[in-house]
Amino acid sequence: MAQMSRPLSPSRAIKRLLVDRDPFWILSWRSRSPQQVIVQAHVDGTPANCAVLCWQGKLLAGIAVEVVCAQGETGSATVIRVVDSPAMISAAERLAAHLGLSGFVGFDFVIEASTGVPYLIEMNPRVTPLCHLQLGPGRDLVSALASQLSGRPLTPAPLLIHNNQIAYFPQAWHRDPGEQLLAATFPDVPWEEPVLVRELIRLPWPDRSLLARLSASLRRLILQKSRTTGVVFQTARTTTEVASGDNDLPRDPTKPPALVPLRQSGSKTPLFIIHGADGQLGRFHRLVRHLEPERPVYGVLPQSLLGEPVVLTSMEQLAAFYLTQIQRVCPEGPYYLLGYSFGGYMALEMARQLSSRGQAVFPVGMIDVLPMTAGLRPDKVIEVAHENGRRVERKTSRVAFHVRRVFRAGGVRYALDRLRGRALRIAYTLFDAIHRPIPAFLQRAYDLNWFAAARHMPEPFPGSISLFQTAASHTAAQAAYGQFAKLAGGGVEFYELSGDHKEILEEPHVQSLAAQVENWLAKR
Repeated sequence: MAQMSRPLSPSRAIKRLLVDRDPFWILSWRSRSPQQVIVQAHVDGTPANCAVLCWQGKLLAGIAVEVVCAQGETGSATVIRVVDSPAMISAAERLAAHLGLSGFVGFDFVIEASTGVPYLIEMNPRVTPLCHLQLGPGRDLVSALASQLSGRPLTPAPLLIHNNQIAYFPQAWHRDPGEQLLAATFPDVPWEEPVLVRELIRLPWPDRSLLARLSASLRRLILQKSRTTGVVFQTARTTTEVASGDNDLPRDPTKPPALVPLRQSGSKTPLFIIHGADGQLGRFHRLVRHLEPERPVYGVLPQSLLGEPVVLTSMEQLAAFYLTQIQRVCPEGPYYLLGYSFGGYMALEMARQLSSRGQAVFPVGMIDVLPMTAGLRPDKVIEVAHENGRRVERKTSRVAFHVRRVFRAGGVRYALDRLRGRALRIAYTLFDAIHRPIPAFLQRAYDLNWFAAARHMPEPFPGSISLFQTAASHTAAQAAYGQFAKLAGGGVEFYELSGDHKEILEEPHVQSLAAQVENWLAKR
């Protein structure tokens, strides 16, 4: 006990500073404070956890789970299974009342193997990995908090998880709990934020440095052990039973689905939202929150982010691929297609292909489209300035625009990004000319989408187009409006919006967009 509580040694503090890149331990070493040691009786059983939301001692919502796989016998959970456990919820409720708790709290238990009785071992007054999960009435902690703070009736978010076994991201991917086990779970991955996913799938920050990797290699060599893959505890159902259950999950949980459900419940015809040039879907959550709750909404991810062996580089191929994914959810029309920026052109091409197959398509929704496709990009760009409190738009050459932008704040980063984008598109052109797939290390969704759009010439579409356009983008997109009027056999309908191209999906401007989208949907 004395050895365990001994203050941190200088060598250990230096190791954690240099290898783990954690300066916090320098303060602990300087203070020479002894380490706290908590001793408790061993309970032979399965780890479990209960996450709750409390308010002034009252438990408002709670989720109970058992650990299926963890980072070692005493490590953090990587895969969990949702269970009904009145005993765990009751213990949390009694402690919340006794301590007058408010906020998110996690309670750790061990379920004794011989009796099935849960033993409380720890309480954590913070948000735990369970707290954001939307698991229906009584298990939706975020909705319960929103209701408490706003004073509005509790309306749990739609249930997005149709599997009681859940893999934490990125913990399960870092620890590799096994292909069969991982395939049998709901992957709690924010696929709508592909940039965030790519960052989190990398090694944890302390483990990325050269020193950390060298230290880990030496540790494995000395201990003659491979990387820990985790400990699997008991399961109520076999992984085969779970994997064969009725759900809409991708068969390979390490790859994102082409369609991300932004809202899966509702009885009305689904709305399909097509991404912008950067491929991000997270920005559409604000829009979905303001739409009527009875309409399911799906976001379409860029094909270049799906882990496909060959990325598609033409709008026609991409549209055909996206339609095969959409028709798995909605085999027959009519189809509601709504695209933002680059996604507007993609939605138009998808609608054209659907119409050629005899499928019914409602007017194509295009949100703040700017000239991107062949024949539409003007020689001059619109530069916006503010003079004497007024917005002033000037037409300027592309070269002059980029030169001025380089000499503003963040200009070096802007220049490097533009040069990288130009180099990537030249590389794409070369690989396309020799009919070779683009290597993975050269694939960037933003530039691949621009490459596809710049070579695309929109074709006539027998239906109509609905343009949701901001006043700030009107001048820059005038050439596109005339082209759309020629393409759409059913004509063009305009909806004017507040804000600009970047603000339109942010509060408060997204409320204006949502109201106009609802008007558009109500007319059909």
